[in-house]
Amino acid sequence: MAKIYLMRHGETNYNVEERMTGRGSDPELTNHGKSQANLVGASLKTEYQISYIVSSNMTRTNQTAEIINQHLGLDIHYDNEIQEKDKGGLEGTLISESLPIILTLKDDETHPVYGGESDAIFRNRIVNALCKYLISEEEAILLVSHGFVGTMAARTFLNVDTNFNNAHFMTLDPEQIPDLAGKCSFDCSTS
Repeated sequence: MAKIYLMRHGETNYNVEERMTGRGSDPELTNHGKSQANLVGASLKTEYQISYIVSSNMTRTNQTAEIINQHLGLDIHYDNEIQEKDKGGLEGTLISESLPIILTLKDDETHPVYGGESDAIFRNRIVNALCKYLISEEEAILLVSHGFVGTMAARTFLNVDTNFNNAHFMTLDPEQIPDLAGKCSFDCSTS
């Protein structure tokens, strides 16, 4: 089983402007976001043994992974299953304007917001994708993904509710995940 280092991409202009960003928006990294990725890459080179990198196939994650990989020199794989939650018609809107809309929904677990993904569909996509890597034969994998992916992973695998800030990462260690077999009880070959 593989230890997963799940990282959120570096800062984008949408993050600075506090806009909803999901699968339907694809901003680039800011200069600060590029610096964040560079610092993480230097840190990873000296402190971690990683087999390969997996990046969500979005511009912001690809840029982050490529900058990190300048330090590591590993293979980069791309996986659209670890993309951010689809925010539908709220993509690009200011969070201060869209959050009240989201909070008024009676059932945000199954209700897709403005044509986006429901929390249930998003969680299933992310859990299936992460389980595929957790049960792999590699020693350790760096996954470069998105904010709500990290939040959902922390809730599901670590029973922790947290915000997942730019350029931060968490460790998903199969040995430390309560009931990993129950959380990953599906056929990975079909994912």
